[in-house]
Amino acid sequence: MAEYLEREALLHGMKMDIRPPFAVVRDFPAADVAEVKHGKWIEVQKENIWNDIVPVLECSACGKYTVGTRGIMTKSNYCPNCGAKMDLED
Repeated sequence: MAEYLEREALLHGMKMDIRPPFAVVRDFPAADVAEVKHGKWIEVQKENIWNDIVPVLECSACGKYTVGTRGIMTKSNYCPNCGAKMDLED
């Protein structure tokens, strides 16, 4: 897995350290980062437990769907199933 370093903190550390640059970078702590998934909501029709066809929102990143809050179809900014940020264009 790739490691990420905070540029400003590393540059400050290199100014303050007398060791060779390679040693400073090697010993510098990795930044705490997380991968961000991106997706968009796709409006689809699904059959519910009463055999009615209802509109739901399907996540393009994970393929799972949500019916929104209390059955009201709401396009939230994030997928509640996988955490994808819903910022892709249609």
